[in-house]
Amino acid sequence: MCRACGVEVRLIRMDERVFAEPLVILANHQSLFDIPVLHSVLPDAYGMLAKKELFAVPFFGRAMRGIGCVPIDRTRRADGHAAIAEAAELVRGGNTIVVFPEGSRSRDGKLRPLKKGPFHLAQMAGVPILPVGIRGTEKVLPRGAAYVKPGVVYVEIGRPIRVGEGAQGRERARQEVFDELLRLKGEVDPTASASLARSA
Repeated sequence: MCRACGVEVRLIRMDERVFAEPLVILANHQSLFDIPVLHSVLPDAYGMLAKKELFAVPFFGRAMRGIGCVPIDRTRRADGHAAIAEAAELVRGGNTIVVFPEGSRSRDGKLRPLKKGPFHLAQMAGVPILPVGIRGTEKVLPRGAAYVKPGVVYVEIGRPIRVGEGAQGRERARQEVFDELLRLKGEVDPTASASLARSA
């Protein structure tokens, strides 16, 4: 899909050894094109925690189910908890899963506050979080655009981050992941990270 759309994906750094164990991959989210870009560089077609509306799209929804994606209803808190528990069970069974922890696409390209759910997921599954930074997808397919523009997208894989015990462990990991995503996607104002990461 990337090649057909004239999008060149440049992988800056990735140590494939980190994929030897199940992971919760957390990537920043700027465009719908983040999904094919991620799958073009990751070593396997991993499932995702995705909003349930995407599963109603013809062909696309079937493909998502086929690779182990888990639907989440963001309007119903109980359904969200159930989806996280289902995803954690999949990860405990040896499956890596991808989550966009901002919850929705950034409107201005800057990293949004990270939701708490992905950190519950990693803690429940007992696996590391792998942050992934994506740069440039907001230019090739801006929010609301109908067509993909040719261009270059950069992907950088960060360092695995373990989630400690309890709420304190989740909050510490949330801050670490936020700071790592800022670095990976090239944002220049990491001094604001403490207030931004904890505002969600």
